[in-house]
Amino acid sequence: MSAAEATTRLVGLTGLSSSTTAPGLFQGNESLLVNTLVTGSTGALTNPVFFNVGAGVTSLSGAAAWEIGTATGFDPRLVGVDIDIVDAANVLVASDTIQGTSSGFATSTLAGAIGPGHTGWS
Repeated sequence: MSAAEATTRLVGLTGLSSSTTAPGLFQGNESLLVNTLVTGSTGALTNPVFFNVGAGVTSLSGAAAWEIGTATGFDPRLVGVDIDIVDAANVLVASDTIQGTSSGFATSTLAGAIGPGHTGWS
């Protein structure tokens, strides 16, 4: 698949504790966009997303951004954000690294080696 043919698959989650599986096999140059919007609830946010990687895929890279606020304000306040990619045996494949904050958002990146099989994001 060429970069021009790359697709983005969207997964939307709306609960504090929900999970889903992205359909099909991810091939090279495909993206997974996880969009989580929880309104009217507070507490710990745990949203695993499971996906399968196709033959020939050897690595992954990703980025995350989330809106942040202050402890005294009414804006979203996420603390302790940790994004991990694990394989089918629950072995860590990649974990995000916080890059910093700017304009009301925190950002992180992750990268690692990966191979065909069942993988999850949590």
